[in-house]
Amino acid sequence: IPTNMPFREGHLKEIMQHLKPALHKQDARNVLLTGPTGSGKTTLAKWILSEHFPRRHAYINCLNTRSEHKILQSILLQLGYIIPENKPTHRLAEKFVEKVGKGTIVCLDEVDHIKDERILETLSSHLSSLVLITNRDMFFDGLENRISSRLFAAEVEFGKYTSLEISAILEDRANYALRPDSITPRILELIATWANGDARVALQTLKASAKMAEAKH
Repeated sequence: IPTNMPFREGHLKEIMQHLKPALHKQDARNVLLTGPTGSGKTTLAKWILSEHFPRRHAYINCLNTRSEHKILQSILLQLGYIIPENKPTHRLAEKFVEKVGKGTIVCLDEVDHIKDERILETLSSHLSSLVLITNRDMFFDGLENRISSRLFAAEVEFGKYTSLEISAILEDRANYALRPDSITPRILELIATWANGDARVALQTLKASAKMAEAKH
C-alpha cells in the first residue's frame, strides 16, 4: 500500500465523508466502489482502512473467500478472535453478532463473487459500515430488493487513469523502490501507454522489469 494516493484525492474525501461516523463508533454509510480493473479502488480502500481504522477493520477478497462461513471466519480471525475448528456457520454468526460491534468496517472486494447474498444483510446489521468493491456495473440490480434497500450504499465511481497520471504514479514508485537513474522517463511513458489506464498492469510491468534487470547483475 503506497504512502499517498495521487489523483484519487477527491475519491478519498468522498469515501471518508461516508465513513467518518465510524471513527466515533456510530453508524456510517455503506459504500460501493465501482470502476474498471486497475483504477485504484482496492488500493485506496486498503489505504483508508489502514490509516483511519487500524485494528478495527477486515479485508476480504471474495474471489478466494466466497462462502458465508469463510467470510465470517476470516473477519473474526482478522479482528483477533480465536475460532475453534469445525465451528458451524450459525455459531460463527452468533460469535460475530456477540463480539463485533460498531466502529468496525469490513471491506468485501470482488463482492459480486459471493455465494450467498444474505451475508451482506448480516454484516450491515451489526457493523458501522461495509465497503464493497466490484468491477461490475449496476451491481445492485442483481440483488434482492430487500438486501439492496438494507445496504443503501453510496456509490463512488472510479474512472481509468490517464497515461500521464500512470506515468506520474510509476515515477513515484520508481523513486521509492529503485536506485537512482535505474529507468528513464521515456520507458515509464511507454509502460504507461501500454497499460491503457490500468495502474495495476503498469506497476506489475515495472516490478517485473526491475526484477529481470536485477537478475542480470
